[in-house]
Amino acid sequence: MIFCRYASPFLAILLLLTACDQNNTPTPIGEPLPIDEKCLNDFCGNGIVCAPEECDDANTGLFDGCDTACHKEPGQKITYMSWNILVSNQKYKSSVLYEGTTYTYQVNYADWEGASPLPPRAESLDRALQSLPEKPPFISVVEMDALWKLPENYAHITANGYKAIYPHTPFMLTQVLYQPDKVNLLEKNYINLSSYYGTYGLSMKTATTYAVFQEKESGEIFVILSSHWEPNVGVTTKYGIGKALDTIYECELIRMKQAEESCDLIEKVRKAYPTAHIIFGGDMNTIDFAILYELIAALLPKFDSPELILPLAFKAVGSTAEVSPDFAGAVETFKNCSGLISTRAKAIETGVAINDATTIENEAIPAMITDSGVPIVIDYSFYSKESKLLSYEVMESEDFVNVSDHKAVKIELEYYPRGEEMRPVPVFPDDTSTDIYLPAAIYQGHKYPPKN
Repeated sequence: MIFCRYASPFLAILLLLTACDQNNTPTPIGEPLPIDEKCLNDFCGNGIVCAPEECDDANTGLFDGCDTACHKEPGQKITYMSWNILVSNQKYKSSVLYEGTTYTYQVNYADWEGASPLPPRAESLDRALQSLPEKPPFISVVEMDALWKLPENYAHITANGYKAIYPHTPFMLTQVLYQPDKVNLLEKNYINLSSYYGTYGLSMKTATTYAVFQEKESGEIFVILSSHWEPNVGVTTKYGIGKALDTIYECELIRMKQAEESCDLIEKVRKAYPTAHIIFGGDMNTIDFAILYELIAALLPKFDSPELILPLAFKAVGSTAEVSPDFAGAVETFKNCSGLISTRAKAIETGVAINDATTIENEAIPAMITDSGVPIVIDYSFYSKESKLLSYEVMESEDFVNVSDHKAVKIELEYYPRGEEMRPVPVFPDDTSTDIYLPAAIYQGHKYPPKN
């Protein structure tokens, strides 16, 4: 392209009468030269990239990929997994003395002919982890009951370079595994959430465990949370489908409260570690009503307004639950109050989701639902918004399916170092005071309490 400033002396005289634009087309004197209007009032932080800016993310903050002068910041990759590894369908009776109290469990191994399924599942966990090209430094593990802590089973975790933040304590259904050669453990805690349960056992099924880590090489701080929200217990069609839906709805209301409590915890951790990168995952057990609408749309493709059918369907079967089209549910409640980003939602939006259109392999789910291709999602993960989602994958290889009651989810994030300097940090020692291994910890025998 030939610009006006390169015109010959002869043409320079002509410029007294005419002007030329960037396409070398004569323009009458007095008319403005065409320019990119969006860059007229350009400034760093307005969300518009104009030279000499390299980026503009609509803010002038640091550590989010674009610095205060709109120059790109170098990012680092971190891998994370969320995994439900419950041992289900067990048959075992055990009495355990723990901290002065005796607990008795009746569990069922029927599908395994009375044998414990843990050894083969632990071997599958070993193979699944070994199949990963790069093992994530953190794994949120849900429903890791005490059977996993038997030495022969826990050895498969340690053999892959991992350690549980609560390696021996019983009744811990939310755990975080980490690689101690890569990170230092700074802080950990286990928080019971509000629940319908008031007993020692089932209340442990509604909790959030968190751990704060510092990368040994970079000094970056990560907060990893593993949560388990209210399961849909007490659901039976004995008194009709409507009553069963009412129970599910009540459980979802409790999950919404637990979502708010999880947000309160995240806010406290965020204040304590303002430069930390936060990742939250676990078994939410939630009824994602957006997915229910997708399911209705898939099953009734000719119906234009699936959001109208759901409340009508509830009432048609005798439910008193007020499920309006604007009912958010626990996941939406958590997204709104936590300030975190849903990995699945962002992955679908950006087209990086892998193996997402799946349903849980469960014979109790009608074929017309599984055939619809709409995923039944109860496991979620979220990340703090200064990071960028690179990939989201529902792990579906044979080993991952064998070891997981749900589907293991692996995500990759790009984060931007916040300049934390390496410094001496306190590291939790091994907890030998509770160095006991329990034969079982499936909580049963507690009835769903009636409504007040």
